Amino acid sequence: MLLSQAKGLSAAAQLRRNRAAAELVQRQLQWVVGRNPFVQSTMWGEGYDFAQQYSVSSGDRVGSLPVGIMTRGDGSLDLKLAPATEANGEVTIRLTATGSGRHVFTIRADNLAVDQPEKELVLRKGTPGSLLWKARMNSLDAPWVAVVIPDGDVGQRREAIGARPQRRRQIRPRRHALRRLVADRLPPLWHRTRGTASVPALVDSSASEPAAYPKHPATIRLG
Repeated sequence: MLLSQAKGLSAAAQLRRNRAAAELVQRQLQWVVGRNPFVQSTMWGEGYDFAQQYSVSSGDRVGSLPVGIMTRGDGSLDLKLAPATEANGEVTIRLTATGSGRHVFTIRADNLAVDQPEKELVLRKGTPGSLLWKARMNSLDAPWVAVVIPDGDVGQRREAIGARPQRRRQIRPRRHALRRLVADRLPPLWHRTRGTASVPALVDSSASEPAAYPKHPATIRLG
């Protein structure tokens, strides 16, 4: 909506006391000073991140408006990051991008020493391109963070985090653990031999005298 039309709608809203129309005018004014897809004010000297006007003789004036916004074609980028961390602290970050035109990608990182942080990539529409960064962790005991920024536009940034993979602990086979557990729980009256355990005869509690142990007790193989 043009400002002249917004001014006419503002007068109609006051005349008819239409609150919805007044709110629409307010949103239009907000769009002019930065509430737009570019997150940028189109009025010089007012709002946030306003751009310099193209003026030859008069110079920049507060309140001046441009005749349009140059978007440089589509300019949309689709970015994907694929990080990988080795046990020795070596890190690789692969960027896959789809779009068109020439773009500069800058990587900013914490706890990483990156080789060639800034790289350039020329994209053709419909054909994905890729970049690869190699880095090394400064401290192996802390995680790392990396941010890839295309063309200096922080709004299109992509982030990646990682850490050194933990080494797996070696677990002894269960057969040895079971053998050790059985050996530790054998009663003290059991006679232990090399690779075997001799089991004494049970005592008959109903007999007047305890039964004598057999001369040849049973034998259990532990494996």
